[in-house]
Amino acid sequence: MNLEDGIKYTSLLIERAKNKILIYDGHFDPRLYQNEQVVRTIKYAISRGVKVQVVCDENAEICNDELDSMIKNKAIDVFRKNLDYGLLSRVFSSHHRDKGHFMVVDSMHTREEEPHKIESRNRKANIIYFSEDAVNLVNKFYRLRDF
Repeated sequence: MNLEDGIKYTSLLIERAKNKILIYDGHFDPRLYQNEQVVRTIKYAISRGVKVQVVCDENAEICNDELDSMIKNKAIDVFRKNLDYGLLSRVFSSHHRDKGHFMVVDSMHTREEEPHKIESRNRKANIIYFSEDAVNLVNKFYRLRDF
């Protein structure tokens, strides 16, 4: 999937949210999650009462001013962690580098993406509605958040 499709389908998944969106992405990908369309969709979800939580690295940059404002105003809960290999291996196993990052919507729908260079326009992502793996990803999200 190219980046444009990733933005489109990520936005569509966020639009489905009724209760909660959980995002785990070390870089809080500026080309995806900080894209104007995705940020507008997140903002609209929040206006409907959807809770948004993000786990990212302590050095992740927030490049989008509107997103930065939502974070500063606590509309989005961001948990910055030192996502070193030790922490990640305790949560994911020693094969974390193969896992990439993920988003879970309403503990049912998932978007999982394989690792890639941050500047890459090509993304290997799977969006699964009513994912059997959603509960597992939610548990991993909370383990990362609470470390």
